[in-house]
Amino acid sequence: MKADDVENGENGENGENGENGENGEIKGDGGDRVDGVCVQVVRDDDGLMSRLEAYAGKQAGEGQTSERANGQRFEGGGSIHEGSIHEGFCGESGSGESGSGESGSGESGSGKSGSRESCRGGHGQGAEIAGTNNINPNNINPNNINPNTKMREFRLTNFTPLLSEQSYMETVAAIQDDIREGEYYELNYSYPIQCSFEGDPYALYREIRDNNPVPFAVYFEYGDLSVVCASPERYLRIDDRHLLSEPIKGTAGRKPDPEEDEREKSSLLNEKNRAENLMIVDLVRHDFSQVCDPGSVKVTDLFEIQSFGTVHQLISRVTGRLGAGRTVTDAVRETFPMGSMTGAPKFRVLQRIEELEMYRRGIYSGAFGYFSPEGVMDLNVVIRSAIIRSGQLTYPVGGAIVSDSVPREEWAETHLKAKIISDLLEGSSG
Repeated sequence: MKADDVENGENGENGENGENGENGEIKGDGGDRVDGVCVQVVRDDDGLMSRLEAYAGKQAGEGQTSERANGQRFEGGGSIHEGSIHEGFCGESGSGESGSGESGSGESGSGKSGSRESCRGGHGQGAEIAGTNNINPNNINPNNINPNTKMREFRLTNFTPLLSEQSYMETVAAIQDDIREGEYYELNYSYPIQCSFEGDPYALYREIRDNNPVPFAVYFEYGDLSVVCASPERYLRIDDRHLLSEPIKGTAGRKPDPEEDEREKSSLLNEKNRAENLMIVDLVRHDFSQVCDPGSVKVTDLFEIQSFGTVHQLISRVTGRLGAGRTVTDAVRETFPMGSMTGAPKFRVLQRIEELEMYRRGIYSGAFGYFSPEGVMDLNVVIRSAIIRSGQLTYPVGGAIVSDSVPREEWAETHLKAKIISDLLEGSSG
């Protein structure tokens, strides 16, 4: 999606060429996203992301109609980019009043208007902002996933970790030394994997989303930069002053055999995974306590297992009520970045991450989402994300290191998290 298309796209004409919609309406594919603007919250040391644009959408549940919102642009600066709406907000019946002028995706919706580029932000409208939130991940069958069933519009080659296994092991050992010395008790350590990329980044997004449906997927494009995000994790949602965070800690791979897959799923509840998850839950509770009414912070779900196309995940939920005089901006300022991407205690591990990691994270471990005029906001965690620029794809991977982590197993887990990319490499059988 390019800024020109957002500003100059023409309105859709009553669902022309749409397969499912009427009068510019489209069929949602399971999400319950609301009107909003896609924003980024991320440290930006090199200024690469200092000016962003976004695409807003509104999506109803399965079988209901959904309206498109028009495109928005915003600028941000400093450590946290807080977007504001500069143009019209939501079109009716699929026609933007002053925005993208696109009324459907062309695949699952009504007719589109404007150029193809202006359509690249949307399929199932809202999906490119935060995915399909009502997906039942337990119904995803990895046996039904075949990445080689259609002609690809992209090519991935030369898949290369930028850190050797030996260097990774040595750093994990250093982290565990810190933990034994009482410096901190959990640190999320990451490194980048790179490969050569040719073709259409949006085609990569579509294939990843088809292979691995997740609730907070994002496609973002600005100039020659594209971000393909397949995140399963919510960082922060605020609605009617109620806060919700859903930290993920604990990952197990999917298996084609149902019995073996069930064993992998059950293995997530081992002592190590529960300890990692609980540490981050406590960190999120602490962050929430800085901005919430006393006594309102609660853990509503602890150690829930959710299954996606390539992995099972251990997820918990923390809620709270925003205190009097506090704003959604305060909530982001006190809780960012998401504790699952740092470790605990947060300030000390952020210092140590800066010293240990061999690259700057940039958008990785930041957030995409929206702030609405009604005071609703929803932000994901930027994980499982490919950053594509100038023919190079960078895919950061990481995981929590604790005192009883086994370095070789942690290394293997980082490659499991890269499976959504490595399975698409040229010559891969999936």
